[in-house]
Amino acid sequence: MRTYKRNLAILIALVVPLSALASEGWDWTTQATPGAQNLFDENQENEEEITYDDGDLSDKIILSEVMPNPEGTDTDTEWIEIYNYGSTNVNLGNWSLDDEEGGSDPYIFPDGTIIEAQDFMVIYRTESNLSLNNDTDQVRLFDYQNELHDTVSYEGSPEGQSYARISMEGGPTLSQVPTTSLFAMLIPMAKAENISSDWTTSPWQWTNDITQGTTNPIYHFIQGEIVELIPFEDKLVLNQKGKNIEISLKGLVINDALKASLIQPGNKLSGYATLNPDKSYSLKTFEDLNQKTSPLTQTKSNWKLLYLLGIMACGASIYFFQKKKAKLNFA
Repeated sequence: MRTYKRNLAILIALVVPLSALASEGWDWTTQATPGAQNLFDENQENEEEITYDDGDLSDKIILSEVMPNPEGTDTDTEWIEIYNYGSTNVNLGNWSLDDEEGGSDPYIFPDGTIIEAQDFMVIYRTESNLSLNNDTDQVRLFDYQNELHDTVSYEGSPEGQSYARISMEGGPTLSQVPTTSLFAMLIPMAKAENISSDWTTSPWQWTNDITQGTTNPIYHFIQGEIVELIPFEDKLVLNQKGKNIEISLKGLVINDALKASLIQPGNKLSGYATLNPDKSYSLKTFEDLNQKTSPLTQTKSNWKLLYLLGIMACGASIYFFQKKKAKLNFA
């Protein structure tokens, strides 16, 4: 009798869950159970289905920074940053990001993708599947009516640098010298009008100051005479309009020999730097004001001369070879 009751209890324990399972029907589950009772995630039914309804229209959403050629694997760390400089949150439902025409498929923002007022949003390649070329490409932002809202094109992306809107305060703009050039150690200042300090309307520049998800850098114009070098800290003291300011050289992309020859006490310096929290500066680009011809221009001229001399040497060699060949044939 006891054995009968025990077997009956086991049979009921098996049959009841299976009959309940049979009445539930089929569904997808993330918990595979081959050879065992089926299981379903308790939270699975609560997950909201992704929809692509139209969101909001806004003229306050802009492209702010892109990273097309990160250090390491591009697949994992490429990203595009957008910014909402308005005063209200915006639903980006059915807005889209795309690269140049004929490139990757556009990325469509799902409904409920909210970019808050005065905030940034970073979209990674792992999410968007947008593959940005390292040589030349374009990033485009469309609203849900498929109207082009913002766009930026670039060429020759330096590895590990982002392309960002950068404000240049207090001086002329930077000339567009390709940062991938072997001789782009000094960036001469262009004779152009001043730019507004509002970086949202500023031109795009390649920069080592990566500001992913935060406010883009602002470059301040500095000019004056070098008063002192602080070699062990890689800093200098510049006298600008009677006031001494401390400037760090750690972020400056320039070889040591050129830096040693140009950055000396008594030399005049003009350039752009970022302002640090301690009120010191970090030099980003500069121009040597102590010579009429910039080192960049002089170096290019020297290479042109070497190129012409090489052509002349090749021509002379061909001439003497042909002359010698003619003598041998005559003999």
